[in-house]
Amino acid sequence: MPEPDGSNLGGRKTIYDIARRAGVSPATVSRYLSNSTKVSPRLQQGIAGAIADLDYQPSQVARALAGRRSGIVALAVPNIENPRWAEIAHGLEVQLTGAGLSLVLVLISPAPGRERELELASLDRVYRMRAEALVVSMRTYKPGDFGRLQRAGTHVVSISNDIVDPTVDAVLPDRLTAVGLAIEHLA
Repeated sequence: MPEPDGSNLGGRKTIYDIARRAGVSPATVSRYLSNSTKVSPRLQQGIAGAIADLDYQPSQVARALAGRRSGIVALAVPNIENPRWAEIAHGLEVQLTGAGLSLVLVLISPAPGRERELELASLDRVYRMRAEALVVSMRTYKPGDFGRLQRAGTHVVSISNDIVDPTVDAVLPDRLTAVGLAIEHLA
């Protein structure tokens, strides 16, 4: 549990622990972690040593609260039992991990007659987690549903032809070329 000075005895280390070890202020550690040029090479070396000694890992949650990137990409999944979604999630996870980002699944449980309500609730969850991006493929999302997320800086990407919203980017398969190749193969 954090102490009054912000340190964390025995648990995960904080910038206060790094600052104490390096003999600098927490603000200097914060500037160092933000890649600021306002930290002298001598102090950078001391902070880097303290980080290594204490095995410090920055908290994505703390960064998001401080207004920085959350490192989170959300995938809205309508049916986790569908193997297609497992493949999509796996492909995203591989690519995002390589980019230093984390995938969070936002499950939308099938509930006949409540699909729209649950999809809108999923957007609220994504907003609260300060996700950097949301990948969607649901038919009942409507133009304008993503406005609050987009104003907050969350990029929305559709992987379905079903979402017709000019403010949403789409990544879609080239079905016309695929059909042409299939016909060519069969001929």
